[in-house]
Amino acid sequence: MSELKRNIKYLRKEQKYSQKELAELLDVSQTSVAHYEAGTRQPTIESLMLMSQIFDESIDALVGHTRIIYENKEVSLTEIELVDVLIETLLNKDERGFFQLFESTVQKEYEISEIIDIIFKSVLYNIGTMWVEGNITEADEHYATNIIRKAMNYISVSNADVIKDKVAVSFSVGSDKHTLGIEMINTYLETLGIRSLYLGSNLPIRSLDKLILDNDPDFILISITLEEHMNNLVHVVDYINEKYPNDFLIGIGGQGLRHNKDLEKHSNVHFISSVSELEEFVEL
Repeated sequence: MSELKRNIKYLRKEQKYSQKELAELLDVSQTSVAHYEAGTRQPTIESLMLMSQIFDESIDALVGHTRIIYENKEVSLTEIELVDVLIETLLNKDERGFFQLFESTVQKEYEISEIIDIIFKSVLYNIGTMWVEGNITEADEHYATNIIRKAMNYISVSNADVIKDKVAVSFSVGSDKHTLGIEMINTYLETLGIRSLYLGSNLPIRSLDKLILDNDPDFILISITLEEHMNNLVHVVDYINEKYPNDFLIGIGGQGLRHNKDLEKHSNVHFISSVSELEEFVEL
């Protein structure tokens, strides 16, 4: 049903509904709508019938049996094409070109969750692969990472007026310097109305204690990029739960994460691998 996800996203934006507004009309969560548009979950027949009424399109048209005509709409770049062009601007050190494309296309056509979980994640993955394979220099990789960081800061500032009624503390274990992933998560939490306190990496436990006592967080989010830091991660989680038993939910993610019995024994620990899973986590 690849046409269904494309049609839902197109019609929602064409009729100027946010994901949250459409979710309210369908009586489902915003996360569910994000899944529909990503193709990772299918709507129920009841939701399809409601969308048919909301968008004034037949169910056959929604699922692609009858084609929806995209009138007076410029043909957009596909996600793959957009990622390729963004990478080209970064490798050419064309910051102006990157932000022109970011403002004219990325921000207008994609939700913040999609920018993080699809566009920027793909850009960073491809840039990282080029560096590992020796096709670009470390300086190229650092430049690209810093431009993406600038874009995330822009998104954060643009959403500064969102009401923040919950608090999250986020940090990376070990001395890892590749922290952009958790920084992007930090920015996205802010857009969800969660005040997020990002603490960087190599954090002393005593500093974490003081911050927890001063801010009473609802969530703690921990990133692990290197598998060699797993023992450190287990130690931190054990310490938190011993001192503050089940006071808050703990979310863990990152490329270095490996499922571990010492982590799974904690009922308040959740493993997060995507933005949609992050949304579900903060809704618990």
